[in-house]
Amino acid sequence: MSLIEVKVVCLDLDDTLVDARGSWHAGFAEVTNHLLERSPKFSALGSPEEIYEQHLRPRIIAAQRKAGSNEWSNDFAREGFRELLRENADLGPTESDSIFNAYLEAWPRYLRLFDDVLEALEALQKKFRLALISNGIGHEQRRKLDRFSLNRYFDVCVISEEIGITKPDPRIFKYALQALDIEAVSALHAGDNLHHDVAGARDYGMYGVWVNRRGGRFEGPNEADAEVRDLNGLVRLLIP
Repeated sequence: MSLIEVKVVCLDLDDTLVDARGSWHAGFAEVTNHLLERSPKFSALGSPEEIYEQHLRPRIIAAQRKAGSNEWSNDFAREGFRELLRENADLGPTESDSIFNAYLEAWPRYLRLFDDVLEALEALQKKFRLALISNGIGHEQRRKLDRFSLNRYFDVCVISEEIGITKPDPRIFKYALQALDIEAVSALHAGDNLHHDVAGARDYGMYGVWVNRRGGRFEGPNEADAEVRDLNGLVRLLIP
């Protein structure tokens, strides 16, 4: 992997800079705690984190696939909540929606940056131009950027809902690089998702780096140009 010509470093937001999944787990635990106490069937599914990952998340993904959409919508999560709670807590749509609405209020309170982020961004900013490329709902992603004052590090921030293109579509990477007047061969994108971040960037001709914070194992070929465990690893990769 030759990085001598890299002039722009692009970064994903959720689970690369911001611990989004941790906040979803914590918010879900908060709003379902009473169900664990009163519903044996629901509590038998496991811990809140296990229920979220093994039972709720697959239902959300199935709702998104059924809709044929690559863009995120809270409607998919609402449908996932309804199905999960109907089947495992005997709750109807009204009760389920009440819990879901409480979840939408809860999870943002648990958002946090990973500990290495600010130091790494400051180091990278000294040598490279930085861009953020994120899938997600515009106002939610902007709220994260504002909350942690991340805008100051990026020359451009591209959010899928705002431009109507989602990763891994190469056009979203093209959109960001055109705004910086940089060719793909001079850019690198790093993110936690091998499909959305790494494959999408490489399909446009960029370098793709997998930020594998959770030490995951990928079933299939890993096409990343490099793999790092955190942003400190990315800094060491780019700034020897």
